[in-house]
Amino acid sequence: MARPGVTGRPAMAIAPRRMRRSWRGAATVEMAIVLVLLLTLVFGAIEYGWMFMKAQEINGIARHGARVAAVSGAGHGDLENAVIEAMRRAGLDEAYVLETEPPDLDEVQSGEAFEVRLRLNYSHDENGVGLGMPLPRPGWLNARVTMVKEGT
Repeated sequence: MARPGVTGRPAMAIAPRRMRRSWRGAATVEMAIVLVLLLTLVFGAIEYGWMFMKAQEINGIARHGARVAAVSGAGHGDLENAVIEAMRRAGLDEAYVLETEPPDLDEVQSGEAFEVRLRLNYSHDENGVGLGMPLPRPGWLNARVTMVKEGT
């Protein structure tokens, strides 16, 4: 004999329609919150990946310029031309600083070491992803290369 008021249906089936709609609304709100956090992580990873790629480009350009300047007979002008051309090809031809130690590479003798420093202003990089995310970004990307002047 069946007890009065007890049916074989699950509790969800007998829940009022208003209750089911509020559950769907709660799920939508939860998804919106989780989606914001997930998209922040995804776009943050993209932004930092872009920054690391630019840092590698700066390192490669500084290394290329130092190799050009290390050749016997090459001077400061050769270094500047190599860096300007490489920066232009990489699309980074504005807002950078090129420094050397000693300041005049024409005075470096064969067998002496010199240093090339290249700094790129990354805070205004309009070619970057820059997704408007509130993420900490460095103002400058730096590269430093030391080479020895070759002799004849």
